[in-house]
Amino acid sequence: VFKKRDSIEHKTGNTSPVHYTKYKLDIDDRIIEVDDHFEEMVGFTREDVLGKMTQYDLIPPEDLEQYLVEVGNQFVKGDIAYLHHRILRKDGTIIKVICNGERYFDSSVRAFRSTILVFVV
Repeated sequence: VFKKRDSIEHKTGNTSPVHYTKYKLDIDDRIIEVDDHFEEMVGFTREDVLGKMTQYDLIPPEDLEQYLVEVGNQFVKGDIAYLHHRILRKDGTIIKVICNGERYFDSSVRAFRSTILVFVV
């Protein structure tokens, strides 16, 4: 049985948009596909990244070692990683994000891929 919500948020529609982007990686963690929100979030265009950048290029250099440890620890447990970390934008600013990554075998290209979903905190 579901109860009707009777909260201020429900009555006023008090919500805010969720800023996100989704991109795909090849087996070597090179960015091979980005959605239409990618440039808005990180500042890099498709032309900047496709075939030229890895996901590690988006991590501030001072965070990279810890990021790699965290990703490694997550993927030891399975094919999904969930992290809070920082992204270095093209303009040099840093944003805090929540990232959900999933590794899978893409039978259409017979190779492993990863899909990364990133939300601004």
